[in-house]
Amino acid sequence: MQSEELRQQAAEVKAGAGEVNDILSRMTGRIQTLASSWEGAASAAFQARWQEWQVGAAQVQQAMDGMGIFLDEAARTYEETEDSLRAAAAR
Repeated sequence: MQSEELRQQAAEVKAGAGEVNDILSRMTGRIQTLASSWEGAASAAFQARWQEWQVGAAQVQQAMDGMGIFLDEAARTYEETEDSLRAAAAR
């Protein structure tokens, strides 16, 4: 595994997190529109479930962001280690 591969995967994971965030934003807007005109027990039950789902989806998005950061840090550490070993071998 090369640091470039780690950085590429980090970028892809971060892009995926951005896509999840965009989807959540669009869905939230649609749900708010729906909720503004829907009343009654079914509406309240749906909105409660939606809020639960939204929390879970936000956690997935945050976890993806965290994995992207982790992969970037792994690439940096990999590069630093390689540089140190190269310098030590050159002595």
